[in-house]
Amino acid sequence: MKNLRLILAVMLITALTSSSALAGAPTESEAKDALTYLGRELETTAKHLIRTGEDTDDVYTETNWTSVSDTFPEKFDLRTRGTVTPVKNQTPWNTCWSFADIASSETSILNSLGMTTEQYRDKFGEDLNLSEKHLSWFTATPLPELSEYAKGEYPYNPSQAGEGLYPMEGTDTHPMNFGGNNILALTTLANGSGVVAEKYASYSNNEDTADSEGDWSLPEIMRYAVSVELKDANLLPAPASVVENEEDSYVYHPAGTEAIKSELLAGRAVAVAIRADVFTP
Repeated sequence: MKNLRLILAVMLITALTSSSALAGAPTESEAKDALTYLGRELETTAKHLIRTGEDTDDVYTETNWTSVSDTFPEKFDLRTRGTVTPVKNQTPWNTCWSFADIASSETSILNSLGMTTEQYRDKFGEDLNLSEKHLSWFTATPLPELSEYAKGEYPYNPSQAGEGLYPMEGTDTHPMNFGGNNILALTTLANGSGVVAEKYASYSNNEDTADSEGDWSLPEIMRYAVSVELKDANLLPAPASVVENEEDSYVYHPAGTEAIKSELLAGRAVAVAIRADVFTP
């Protein structure tokens, strides 16, 4: 039953990202379902299955994974296709997860278009460059409270006022230093928030510097802005698992590696998350 919920959660991501309007918020039921279902089921079940190794083998069998290892080339590098966008600097914030998800999205988009970075630039007059700041800010910024608006002017369903992620007591409260992972990124995108082009939410403060002491906020009106609609996000099985606090519990799962290779061969870049204890700017 746990694996079924994992599959349904992935299907929910696909369904919501496919049906969201190109410009504007999803319906109330879509947004509520995405936040509630993904937050409760995917965050707890998928992370538990993959990280602790409990029933991990079932993740592969239950998702009907079919190996295509006999078709893999000896070597393959997406950079040789010219579809990998430049490396960027995340300083001064704990936003590596956002950079990974945005970078993989950029490469996947270029491959979907059948264009290299240079061809995209030649055709549109600018690089394909999506905003990590927008994803980071609105992932960790809850919906505003009713008290922030005059009566009758709240832009969303009043019953959802204040919903969203909040930092645990004793942790950094700055939205850009909240930390995150692929699951949180998918949750944000699935509820219709972003992605937007870098030029609309550049990775700098509002004084156009990288000083963390400046104002990095984005206006609420940008929450559901969309430059590119992303579809069909896949949560892949991990290629390895360990049981926390238990020595010699490492288990390698070849099918996980094959899943990653297969996505790359299809032109879809893969974002990989690790759990870090500390962050050093």
